[in-house]
Amino acid sequence: PDVGAPGAGDAVGALARQAVSLGVRRLVLLSARGEDQAEPAERAVRESGAEWTVVRASWFAQNLSEGPLLDGMRAGELVFPAGEVLEPFIDARDIADVVVAVLRPDSGHAGRVVEISGPRLLSFRDAVAEVSAATGREIRYVPVSAREYGGALAEYGVPEEEAEFLIELFETNLDGRNAHLSAGVREVLGREPRDFADFAREQAEAGVWKA
Repeated sequence: PDVGAPGAGDAVGALARQAVSLGVRRLVLLSARGEDQAEPAERAVRESGAEWTVVRASWFAQNLSEGPLLDGMRAGELVFPAGEVLEPFIDARDIADVVVAVLRPDSGHAGRVVEISGPRLLSFRDAVAEVSAATGREIRYVPVSAREYGGALAEYGVPEEEAEFLIELFETNLDGRNAHLSAGVREVLGREPRDFADFAREQAEAGVWKA
């Protein structure tokens, strides 16, 4: 479920070694900014024998418009263990642009870790409020503890090992360590990253958060 999940390092390492054995020369790993648990996967790519770049991204804006959080957003309430921590949400399209750029042999980013984020800090409450304003309907943010959230995941059938990993991940990764901006998008692409407000407006116009 995540680049830092148990066994992810072994799986990424096996894939990287297989790729190199088939002649792949360049590998780019999408990792997570501030996630200590991702180190085994990053190390596996660095030791694969290929030229490598690690792209560490902040929280995806699309986590609010796709995947397991979408149902809550559509129902008008996001329950999540982020407290009031600040996060520079990044648009996944910027991540894709950066990954493509650093994958090119002449990118100059081989052997580097590139950290990328959105252009401004928002709490999850702020982000939900911007989505609410863009949709014209009330959506509430309800912070809970990571342990409470993990219990809810278990009730929904998430395997115990995965739920425990996510509890640990939320307790560490959402402790404020990522409450700062990174300049990677500008350094790689020569432009500013997309703003969360633009993302929220586009997704609202597409009807993503309709009840």
